[in-house]
Amino acid sequence: MGSVPDQVEGAYEILALVAAGDVVCTVPDEGRRYNAQPDVAFLPLHDAPPVQWALIWRTDSATPLVRALAEAATDCGDATER
Repeated sequence: MGSVPDQVEGAYEILALVAAGDVVCTVPDEGRRYNAQPDVAFLPLHDAPPVQWALIWRTDSATPLVRALAEAATDCGDATER
């Protein structure tokens, strides 16, 4: 095992630590679907509560594209209601 940093910068860094055998990590199901790697096992946690997602952005840099994405996400509504 290598040394584990106190802080990581993102999903790919976490996956690299998992693949190296240095850590285990819980991730939402999207982690398995979008970041599958042959040297990392993703196991479901059947009793875990659902993960809630939200959009965030800096209010002083909201571009028309960011506002359009926020509007589209709002129009989709809560997926649990479907």
